[in-house]
Amino acid sequence: MIMPAVAIAAMAGIAPALAQTAPAPGHHPMAMKTMTRAELSQMIQQHFAKLDTNHDGFVTKAEADAAAQARNERVEQKIDQRRETIFSRLDSNHDGSLTRAEAEAAFAAHPAKAGAQGRKPNWDRLAARFDTNKDGVISKAEFESTHAMMAGRMGHGGMAGRMFAAADTNKDGRVSLQEATAAALAHFDSMDSNHDGQVTPDEMRSARKAMHDKSAGR
Repeated sequence: MIMPAVAIAAMAGIAPALAQTAPAPGHHPMAMKTMTRAELSQMIQQHFAKLDTNHDGFVTKAEADAAAQARNERVEQKIDQRRETIFSRLDSNHDGSLTRAEAEAAFAAHPAKAGAQGRKPNWDRLAARFDTNKDGVISKAEFESTHAMMAGRMGHGGMAGRMFAAADTNKDGRVSLQEATAAALAHFDSMDSNHDGQVTPDEMRSARKAMHDKSAGR
């Protein structure tokens, strides 16, 4: 089950920032659903219990980091599997090199939904991103190395530390259930633009866009 980031942002780093709740490509669409404050509080309690591995009523940064590391390893494994599947699907003759003709044939056979900024994949964008030696062909090595680099940028280690610090309001190096819940609810309320006690997928997307624009300096 994919845990909405709104429910665990205050849990010190096992998910991206609260506003980044729109599912990434390949994530199950049910990850985006309306959530109430009561549901959030219940989810926080459940995930807090999982992170509090020594059951002392607090989550330390070490516990949070261990959970983040385990999650990152699972994500990396899934990314590796997806990368292999994507390249194999595009490289129709399986010679380890992807040409324009192969890519365009694959796109025509399996039309993709528009991704970021309403764009659909095409050869020019694919080549601009993955054809690092600009020879007009994307090798499997180029695809894998560039894809791995892009995946690495998706890591949120620094953000995890900032979220832990934000939730640790008394600065004692550990987060209590009360602190975690208060931090999560504060984020929840900032997303609840019409103040009706629930956050809808539209509000999640709006918050995610606002965070993206802020980070981009817009």
